[in-house]
Parts: sequence; C-alpha cells; structure tokens
Amino acid sequence: MNLSICKSSPDVLSTRELLVLRLISEGCSTADISALLTLPMNTVESYRKAIREKLGARHAAEAVHKARLLNLL
Repeated sequence: MNLSICKSSPDVLSTRELLVLRLISEGCSTADISALLTLPMNTVESYRKAIREKLGARHAAEAVHKARLLNLL
C-alpha cells in the first residue's frame, strides 16, 4: 500500500480526529460516535471525511489500516 499520499507527520490528524478514528477502529458507527461525544451527526461525518482525506483513504476501513501503519492508532 502506498502511503506516500499521507502526510508523514504524526500530528497529521487533530486530537478530535484521532479520537473519532479510534472509535471507528473499535466498530462505532457515526450515530454511536455522535452519542458518545455529544456531537451532531453532521459534525461526526465531517470528522470522518477529514480523516479519510488526510490519510488518502476511500473508506473508513482503509483509513484505520493506514493509521495503524503510521502508528497513529
């Protein structure tokens, strides 16, 4: 897998994005994350989109995989 499209800095994701990514990696849905963090679902979707874009991922599973390869999780 080509990680060259990812930013190499470990702080590529914000603290909140890392938290959302951890919850995604644990199997939480957008609704679950919204309830746990008391955030609107649209905000959680925005975080999910930003995570995918920053990691160059097409979907959540790929974002989690790339984050693990980068030792972000």
